[in-house]
Amino acid sequence: MELPEGYFASIRGKSGLAYKKGICILGGVIEWIYRGEYGVIVLNTGKEDFEIRAGDKVAQVVIAPVATAEVEEVEELSETVRGDGGFGSTGN
Repeated sequence: MELPEGYFASIRGKSGLAYKKGICILGGVIEWIYRGEYGVIVLNTGKEDFEIRAGDKVAQVVIAPVATAEVEEVEELSETVRGDGGFGSTGN
């Protein structure tokens, strides 16, 4: 696949397979400058073997524009209600 300049592709799993069978797709970002075949990394978190046959739909490609941002290094960050509460719920 060849993407237009300024776009990226992301390989995503099919929600039904994840929910019903525990099949997860480990993906990444494919930049617009890549040319070639896409691969899919499949992780079976279920308790049963899962066979993939030619033509099975196990993943989908999401294509989106690349957003860029100006990054500025600062000594301190502004305050928010959540603060630096990381993993887990902070109640906000």
